[in-house]
Amino acid sequence: MTLSLRQRNAYLKKLSKLFYEKGVIAINDPQLNFWSNHFALTSAYILQNRISLTKELSKNEYEVQYRTGIQFDRRKLTNIEYLVESIETSLEESKKRDIATGYTNVGPHRDDWDISQGKDIRKFGSRGEKRLAIGKLIFQTQEIVFKKTSKYPILLLDDIASELDILNTEKIFERKFLDKQQTFITVIDYNSLPKSLLSDAQLIHLNGS
Repeated sequence: MTLSLRQRNAYLKKLSKLFYEKGVIAINDPQLNFWSNHFALTSAYILQNRISLTKELSKNEYEVQYRTGIQFDRRKLTNIEYLVESIETSLEESKKRDIATGYTNVGPHRDDWDISQGKDIRKFGSRGEKRLAIGKLIFQTQEIVFKKTSKYPILLLDDIASELDILNTEKIFERKFLDKQQTFITVIDYNSLPKSLLSDAQLIHLNGS
C-alpha cells in the first residue's frame, strides 16, 4: 500500500496545483485512476486482515473494534472483489476532495481502532489504563503471530512503563511474556522495572552525546 499511496498522493499534488492555477478538476484522469485501482487492491487485503486481527484480539480481556471510513457490508469481509469495489467507490466519492487537498483522504492509512473494557479506553481511560491495554494487546498479537508462524517476533516496548504504578508495571513485564522472544525495552529510569527482570537483563545506557 505504501508505494501506491505515495504515488497517488504525488500525482494528486500535481492535479491540485493544476486545479488552483487553472481551475481544472481532472476527475477522469487515467493516471489517477490507475493508482486509485492499485491502491484499492492493496488496501482491501490490509482492511481484511486488520478486521480479522481485531476479532482475534477481542477474544480475551478487551473488545477491539476497527474504525474505517470505507463503507461496506462486514458480512462480506471474505469477498476481496467486493472490498476492492467498495474502496474504489469511496475513492471515487472522495476524488474531488483529494484533488483539492492533494492527499488521499480515505483508506487504511486513515483508519483507527477502539479499545473497550466496560468503557471506551481511548476516551475515558487514564494514561495508565491506556498503556496497560496496549501492552496486553501487544502480547496477544505476539501469540497470534506465533500460532501462524511458529515463531515469536522480536518485541520492542518503548517507555511503556512511564505511566504505570508498581502493580501494573509487574503485570506488563511478567517473565512468562518476555522470555518467549528477544525483547528490547526502553525506559527513562531502569529502576522502575521489576528487579526480577533486571537480574539477567543487558543494560545499555544512552545519552545525548
